[in-house]
Amino acid sequence: MLGQPEAVASVVRALRRAAAGLSSPRGPLGTLLFVGPTGTGKTELARALAEELGGPRRLVRVDCSEFGGKHETSKLLGAPPGYVGHEHGSQLARRLAGEAETVVLFDEVEKAHPHLHELLLQVLDEGQLTDGRGVRLDFRRSFVILTSNAGTRALAAAKERLGFARGAVPEDERHALVRHALGAAFAPEFLARLDEIVLFRELSARELGAVAEQALLALALRVRARQKRVCFSSAVARWASTRALERDCGARSVLHCIRREIEAPLAEALLAAEESEWIEVSIRRGRPRIAHAA
Repeated sequence: MLGQPEAVASVVRALRRAAAGLSSPRGPLGTLLFVGPTGTGKTELARALAEELGGPRRLVRVDCSEFGGKHETSKLLGAPPGYVGHEHGSQLARRLAGEAETVVLFDEVEKAHPHLHELLLQVLDEGQLTDGRGVRLDFRRSFVILTSNAGTRALAAAKERLGFARGAVPEDERHALVRHALGAAFAPEFLARLDEIVLFRELSARELGAVAEQALLALALRVRARQKRVCFSSAVARWASTRALERDCGARSVLHCIRREIEAPLAEALLAAEESEWIEVSIRRGRPRIAHAA
């Protein structure tokens, strides 16, 4: 996990409390709210925790942007008796039925209807929820992680003000802006039930370069698994990270840039290449150049 040592430390603290048996017996193993701009690693850290617990199947992800209306919570908890779909039960009941520890991720929770926030109060406080069929959903063996972009617009506006245009917003002002945004998006009793609120900062050019290097290495390994070979010049990672900085969407921009502007032409070159032939990817005149090695 690159560039977010405070966030990683918060997850480690939650794991240690759970391992030592210090988590509340009534609530989840840990409850964390990750706050920060898009592309800073909030969802990725939740995935990393799930991997630590046993693999990607331990992650239960809920996209809260799908629950903007009060009636839409039925998609999550299942329809009540007498309504269409009642017999199918809830999505969460099927995913939380096992005995193993899980990570339940509520992504972009500020986009959900306040009714879902009220339901989450029960999860945070009592570690349980009742679905549309009357089945009690048990979160006491789960780490509940919420993510939010609250305060992102205010931080962007602060950066544009005189004195911040070329640098980061000072730490104390950043915290104040985010606290104000959280207070506007969530009820005080909701925030009070969280173990920790963790702020994710924007990734630096160097950290975005490291993200690009990791992504290119993973791409090279996928190519190698297909009995082909590819090598990337050092300029490729720098180019991808620079493009991400221009678009101001963090690591997500790095990955999208590689997918759109490198993977597509690389795929064509690989399909045309002989089995033992190398493909070289470099940057020429500000654009990726893909060539067959001699």
